[in-house]
Amino acid sequence: MKKIILTILVISASWLTMASQGCPQMNKEDLEDILSGSSGDIPLIPSFLSANAVSSSQIDLFWQDNSTNEDGFKIEQSLDGEEYYHLGTVNTGVTSYIVHRLTSNTRYYYRVSAYNSSGNSGYSTASAVTNSSGDTWKTSVIDSKGVNKVDGDNCITVDSNGKIHISYIYYGQYYWLKYATNITGTWNTFTIEKAWLTTSIISDINNKIHICYASPDFKGGADSLIKYAVKTPSNWEISVINKSFNNIHFSDIALSETVAPSVIHIVYRDADDYALKYATNETGSWNTFSLDNTGQCESPSVAVDSSNKIHVVYTSRGVLKYATNNFGAWMAFNISSEQARFPSMAIDSNNKLHISYLSGCNSGSGPLKYATNAGGSWVVSTIEQAESSEQHDLGNAGWSISIALDQNNKAHISYYGNKGELKYATNKNGNWVRIIIDDIGSNRHTKSTSIAVDSDNKIHISYYDEVNNNLKYATNK
Repeated sequence: MKKIILTILVISASWLTMASQGCPQMNKEDLEDILSGSSGDIPLIPSFLSANAVSSSQIDLFWQDNSTNEDGFKIEQSLDGEEYYHLGTVNTGVTSYIVHRLTSNTRYYYRVSAYNSSGNSGYSTASAVTNSSGDTWKTSVIDSKGVNKVDGDNCITVDSNGKIHISYIYYGQYYWLKYATNITGTWNTFTIEKAWLTTSIISDINNKIHICYASPDFKGGADSLIKYAVKTPSNWEISVINKSFNNIHFSDIALSETVAPSVIHIVYRDADDYALKYATNETGSWNTFSLDNTGQCESPSVAVDSSNKIHVVYTSRGVLKYATNNFGAWMAFNISSEQARFPSMAIDSNNKLHISYLSGCNSGSGPLKYATNAGGSWVVSTIEQAESSEQHDLGNAGWSISIALDQNNKAHISYYGNKGELKYATNKNGNWVRIIIDDIGSNRHTKSTSIAVDSDNKIHISYYDEVNNNLKYATNK
């Protein structure tokens, strides 16, 4: 407040001097520009800097932007509050930053200033102590084969005994569907058959494993087949669901388990006409039909509620949509009019939907958003904003998003950041908290990640490390 008053006095004096000398007087717009710091002056000081320790090794910074003329913000860190060193910069309008790789149970001091070509503003300051306890994330390599690489989808599920099962696509001379599990106490991997780039996996109440995937058709002339595999004690039983004369992409699987045997529900994008297809074996044999023929259907996610009603979330021509047979016949609705990509969906114990997705249709990064109808109507909120230049800021979500719910109906999301780092977000304590689990270091974010939550609310994530061509696994268990 003192600074503003002094500025007004100086302006008033200059104004009077100019007027007495017959100079042109300053108009209202010029005065507003100076007061707001938008006339080439040094930008105003950012305010309300907060430092939130979200783990034993990470602190999230947030502040308020008070200027309209800054080129960006500079972030500095100190161990004693006196000697600071530069951490990084973020673009104009960005008001958050992640600091990670910190030491546990340690106080860190931070200050943030706005800058432009005229100079730097003063500082907004804050400090925080990293946690001495809490979730400790462990990562491990599941599959790595030298010059060959893991590619395409991976999907994770947890059985009732807390054992992990992963289906994934591996590339050698061909693409292969592979399966990994730690059911014996150590990780073992198995090759099932040749495949394309899409797969999804689920475990039923009897811990039987079910997988859907696409596979080349070497005999029938079609380019690809959508297939289903179920694990038996000695082998995999495989059946063909449908054919496509183009590559099949984007598949997902769900189960109805209140009936015996379990009924399988599979959704996928058929590249013949880019329609959303739905397949089920409810009658004892596979039946397939189209849910949406509007074209450019992508990234379907399917789930079954406690009444055995089917719910599918997907995008069609970039619009986030929802299809269900909850009202008898299948019906489709728009959830949001904004452009969206890569939706992932889970259903809670009250049969309400929770969806994570990337907002926007650019081939890069954008805001990470969350939509739910838990309150009765659809509410959309932003988890991470977009547009930032720093590798470790809170500014961008990358491709591939997966959501799961815990026993308290709280959401847990795995996704890639804009520089390829594996990230995790949750609202389990009310507000959204985000951390970097694995700073992979790749500037690409086209590979997949998948998340599951066990009965103890522990998190399990499978993901692709493009730098080292590995399939990896992360957990806080």
